[in-house]
Amino acid sequence: MRGRRDKTVVLLGFALGARRHELAFLLLASVRFEDERGMVVTVVVSKTGPREVAVPYGENPDTCPVRAVKAWIADLETAGAADPGLPLFRSLHASGSILGGVTPETVGDWITAAGQRAGVAVRFTGHSVRSGLVTAARRAGKDAKAISATTGHRPNSSVLHGYMQTEDRWHEKDNALVGLL
Repeated sequence: MRGRRDKTVVLLGFALGARRHELAFLLLASVRFEDERGMVVTVVVSKTGPREVAVPYGENPDTCPVRAVKAWIADLETAGAADPGLPLFRSLHASGSILGGVTPETVGDWITAAGQRAGVAVRFTGHSVRSGLVTAARRAGKDAKAISATTGHRPNSSVLHGYMQTEDRWHEKDNALVGLL
């Protein structure tokens, strides 16, 4: 269960462009599945105010946040711990029993540990999922307004643009001169 929980935290954190505290304070009631489309996650506790994020099914079942959340909730249901008013993410006792909610720092620790287990070359932190989503979405050509609707930033936020990292200075998406000269 611990591995499934941590995988879900990373995948959902990326999909929401979430801050650690946003993940820590999600409730089971924050997630609503919609047919074959995916799920809608209501982020209530946020620095910038509440938002709803439509998370579609991912193309790869192994990295799909919708499938991961469904599997995690199925674990909670099996354990009899799926009350909608309870936190979505909880700590686990060494015996496997499900305990209470967690702090944002704990969520960050889970993400860092997951990055270490996956062999990520750089130090993977709680903020990496947020920065990673913004960078990947920009590189995929997504509009800043669409990115900010997911992350909760203002569309022209300097902070949002600060997350947009250059991955390859020679790639057409990272170099304004490619194709113009």
